[in-house]
Amino acid sequence: MDRRRQAAANGAAKRVALSALVAALTLICLAGAGMLPTSRLALYALSGLFIGALMVEGQVRGAILTVLGVGILGFFILPDKTAILPYACFFGWYGVAKYYLDGFHSRLARIALKALAFNLGLGAGYLLVTLVFGLPMPTGLWLLGLWAGAQAGFAVYDILYGRLAQIYMRRFRGRIFGG
Repeated sequence: MDRRRQAAANGAAKRVALSALVAALTLICLAGAGMLPTSRLALYALSGLFIGALMVEGQVRGAILTVLGVGILGFFILPDKTAILPYACFFGWYGVAKYYLDGFHSRLARIALKALAFNLGLGAGYLLVTLVFGLPMPTGLWLLGLWAGAQAGFAVYDILYGRLAQIYMRRFRGRIFGG
């Protein structure tokens, strides 16, 4: 095998290995979120950050396939089937969406589209929990209060996600598997 083919094969192997590492770390976080009585939201947020590494490395297709694969694997291997919902409804795909939404020049458009993405995921999660799983959810003012708190939490998550992506880009990009 000539050097170009060998380099291409090594590059493909590195991309698959990074995706597999991201999937494994994500599943560990989701399993912890499903079993631990506290820190669930932190583990869900952490599980979503791993996709950002794939996006920074330029592996958009790998990130999308990893989100889908983790969603399917999580449903089959996690003991608590509802533990996959926050990841499937928002945290998994938000890293991909954020990558593209951060490219908008208009700050107002970026903020509006990110809020729309978050609220679509939040609505999908609410519908799945109530209609598919039949779990009780708050209504009325409680629901409005939870929604308002979720908006504030999302704003903080988005800012932290962006800062952590910048740190990863400056310090780790291309170094994990020899770029």
